[in-house]
Amino acid sequence: MADENQNQNLRQYKLDAYNKLEKSFVSYADLTAVTALDIAADTEPFVTLAAYGHGLIGKYIAKRDIENVQKQNIIARESVYKKLQKADAALKNKNENWQLVVVYGYRSPGVQQRLFNTELERTQNDNPALDYNEIIETVHRRVAVPSVSGHPTGGAVDVTVYDFVKGSYLDFGTDVRDFSTKDSYYNSPFISREQKENRSYLRKVMTAEDFAPYDGEWWHFSYGDKEWAFYSRRQARRNKLETTDLKYLYAHKLPAELVYTDKYRDSAAVEQAGLVRLAIQKSGRLTEETVNILKKSGIDVDYGEGKFFGKCGNFPLEILFVRDDDIPGLVDAGAADAGIVGQNIYEESDCKSVILKELGFGRCALAVAVPEFSGIQSIFDLSGKKVATSYNRSAGKFFERENILNVGIVPLSGAVEMAPTIGYADAIIDLVSTGSSLRQNKLKFLHKIFDSESVLIANKAALDNKEKHSTIDRLISRITGYLSAKSYKRVMFSVRKERLEAIKPALASAKLANLCDSLADSEYSIVRAVVKKSSIWDIIEELKKNGAEDIVFYDIESIM
Repeated sequence: MADENQNQNLRQYKLDAYNKLEKSFVSYADLTAVTALDIAADTEPFVTLAAYGHGLIGKYIAKRDIENVQKQNIIARESVYKKLQKADAALKNKNENWQLVVVYGYRSPGVQQRLFNTELERTQNDNPALDYNEIIETVHRRVAVPSVSGHPTGGAVDVTVYDFVKGSYLDFGTDVRDFSTKDSYYNSPFISREQKENRSYLRKVMTAEDFAPYDGEWWHFSYGDKEWAFYSRRQARRNKLETTDLKYLYAHKLPAELVYTDKYRDSAAVEQAGLVRLAIQKSGRLTEETVNILKKSGIDVDYGEGKFFGKCGNFPLEILFVRDDDIPGLVDAGAADAGIVGQNIYEESDCKSVILKELGFGRCALAVAVPEFSGIQSIFDLSGKKVATSYNRSAGKFFERENILNVGIVPLSGAVEMAPTIGYADAIIDLVSTGSSLRQNKLKFLHKIFDSESVLIANKAALDNKEKHSTIDRLISRITGYLSAKSYKRVMFSVRKERLEAIKPALASAKLANLCDSLADSEYSIVRAVVKKSSIWDIIEELKKNGAEDIVFYDIESIM
C-alpha cells in the first residue's frame, strides 16, 4: 500500500512538473499574432538534403516515426540548409566525430492537416471535460495547428547528433519524435545530467545560427516560420533590445509550388530495367544547354570535360558524349537508344530515327548567302555557279527540289564563309543564327532552306521496347515541364481582402491563380498566379492600379 501511494505521489509530482513547463511553451494563441509575411523572402528556393552517408544528414533509423509520410530525402529552405551546415561545423569543433543528423524537414500542408486531425480526435476522446480552446492548445503541443505550423514552410527541422566512432546517437533522454513520454520536453527534470548537457549543447549550436527552439520537443528548431518570428521578438524584449514588426519569412508551400536550387534527387539506386542510352554532343554550341536542360528536368548528369560516358544516379539514363555528327548514326544503329542533336545534322545524315520532341534551343537556319556586291539576286542565279558548304546532301536536295541545274557543290568542312572571299566559290550554304558572321565576311542572306533547332530522337527498337519507351516518355514529360515553365513567371502579391474581386480581371489570362490564400486574422490576402512571361509587365501594372502590394515575380522550375 505504501509503495502504491509512493508511486501515485511520484506520478502527481511529474504531472505537476510537466504542467508547469507547458505554461512556458509558445502557444497557438501566441502564434496567431504573427500575420505579416515578408513576401520577397518567401520566394527563397528549397534544397534537397541527401538521405544517407557521412556529411550533413547521415544514417537515421527511427524507432518511432510518422508512417507513410516521410520521404526518403529531406527538403528545407536554402537558408536553413546553410545554417545547418554551420551548426554541423560547430558540433565538429567540439568533437570531430559528431555529425548533425536532420531527421525531418519540409512536410506538405495536406499531411500536416491529416496529422493534426488525428491528434485532435484522439485528444477530444481522451479529454471530454476540456473546452475547445484547451483542446486546441493541448494538441498544438504535439502536432502544430496547420495554420501556424513550421514544417510546411520548409523552415522547421527535427535534428539529433550521431557519433561515427561510437556508432551511436548521443543520449538525449528520448528518441527523436518520441511522444510516448513528456520527457521529450526540453527542460524535463527527470532526465540525467548527461542528457541535459547534450540537449543544452545542441540548442546552443542551433540558436547560434538563429534557429528558434521549441521547449516541447528538444529536437525541433525552426527559422523563418511564425514560431521563429514570435521567439525572435520575445528574445529581443527579454534582452531589452529594439524590437521590429512581427514578420515571418516563409509561408506554406504545396508540393507543386516548390522551387529548388537543384532539382529533387532520389538517393535510392535506380533499377536498370528500362535503362536508356542517350547520345549528346560532347563539346560545342549545344552541349551546355543540353546538359542544363537535363539537370533542370531533375536528372543528375555526371558530366565533365573530356568524359565520353556518364551515368545518371537518379534516373535510368546513360549518357554518351560524342561528336554531334555521329549522333544520328549511333541512334540509327542502336548503339544509342536516343539522342539530342541539331535538326540540321538530322537532315544532313538522312537519319531514319524518329523526332520525338523539338527542344527549343540551338535555333538557327540553313541558308544560302552570297557576297554583298555579287549581283546574285535570287537562288536561280546560282545556276552554273559554285556553292561551298559542309551540308552537301541538304544542298543537293535543295537545288534538286527547286530545279536549279548545273550548280557546282564544293564540299568544305570549315571556314565556309571565307570561300567567296578567296575565290573558291560564288556562294555558300551554311547555318545562320544572328547573321553577324555573314556581315563580318561581307556576305548577305539570300534564301532560307529550312529552320533548325535541337531535337530529341529515338530509334524504333527503343520505342518498341515497353520499358525503354516508358523511360523515354518520362524523359519527355520532364523536359516538357521545364520548357513550358520557361514561358511563364510566378507572381505573388498581397492585397486587401475587399480588393480581391477588383484584381481578378488582371489575372484572367493566368494559367493558374490562387485567390484564397488568406492570412489568418489579417485584412490582407496573399495571391499567387502563373502568367505568361510576355505579358508580365502589363499584368503587374494592372494589378498595381487595383490595389496589389508587395508584388514579387520569379522564374518557375517546371510545369507538369
